Amino acid sequence: MLSHKHEIFLEVARLLSFTKASQTLFISQSAISKQIKALEEYYKTGLFERLGNSVVLTPGVNCCIKSCS
Repeated sequence: MLSHKHEIFLEVARLLSFTKASQTLFISQSAISKQIKALEEYYKTGLFERLGNSVVLTPGVNCCIKSCS
């Protein structure tokens, strides 16, 4: 079973947008950011490169994706 943080990560990765993920998950964008930051601290790597209103996956996502499998 996935943690809530991992579910949020997967939705942001699917949509490549914190804003769109917050809308589909019905939680605030700041809550999304906090959960992603917590995962980045846990894995000690950046998971997304922020580019304005969109994001790009970094090579660091591999560790998080393995946890989601």
